[in-house]
Amino acid sequence: MVTSETGLVAVGLDVEAVAHFRERPCTDPENEAWYRLIFTPAEIERCGAKSEDKGTARQSERTAQRFTACFAGKEATVKALSSSGIAGVRVPQVEITDRESGNTGDYRVRLVSRRGETPPELPGMTLRLSITATSDVAMATCFLSREIDMTTVDPE
Repeated sequence: MVTSETGLVAVGLDVEAVAHFRERPCTDPENEAWYRLIFTPAEIERCGAKSEDKGTARQSERTAQRFTACFAGKEATVKALSSSGIAGVRVPQVEITDRESGNTGDYRVRLVSRRGETPPELPGMTLRLSITATSDVAMATCFLSREIDMTTVDPE
């Protein structure tokens, strides 16, 4: 009988201060190039000011929280990959996509080509990311696991 199990390979953890992104708003034209360097266009669209927040006092705070959480997720992913021996992945190559359906705080992660740099392939490996944020900090934990085929002998 062949079964499949998942084995944990590495964990990455990151905590970031929301103040850093609050002090460097994405709406400031002077910061636009920095945001485009660090975040993918999809991340900028997702984390940027949401229509329900536009024109409100909450706009910059909520936007800062979303960008901080996304950045923490990217950093945690790079740390998990690096600690597993997969070197050379940079923050801009990590893209945090939408949440896993039904799992609040769990996000999808994918590695993307940026500025001519192709990320490594991760055959048989899975990245799981959990992110949480408060008004002061965002924390992310990334789990890198590998699917392992196990051959077991049926005792009969």
